[in-house]
Amino acid sequence: MPSNIVSKLSLLVLHFPHLRIIWSHSLHATADIFVTLKANQNEPDLERAIRVGVPTEDGLIEGDLRAKNYNTSAVELLRRLPGVTDANCHSLMAECKNLVEVALLPAERLAKVMGGKKPARMLHNFLDAKFPILA
Repeated sequence: MPSNIVSKLSLLVLHFPHLRIIWSHSLHATADIFVTLKANQNEPDLERAIRVGVPTEDGLIEGDLRAKNYNTSAVELLRRLPGVTDANCHSLMAECKNLVEVALLPAERLAKVMGGKKPARMLHNFLDAKFPILA
């Protein structure tokens, strides 16, 4: 039933598989869980916390560890390509050092890296599609 909280939570987890849910019996139990999770951690820096998630002039996101290792714009573009999912995106990034290498992968290798022929075919067909001729 749509009004059932368990149904709503199930849909939430299905749509956001990386979401973590912590169950507790009461508000006090929840507070105890957060105290335990926070143990041996430094207090957050207010100025730094405010900047987290806000892109800089270069397009990098403060506090995002990927910004040091990845071209975040290229990663976001890769994630939006047909056939690319959260699971196979990481495989593609591990296999290829940039988008050019992804585009040049043969269909067979692409299927192996992406974990199936269907997502590989979707990506390959998209990247291999011809531009329409404009007169």
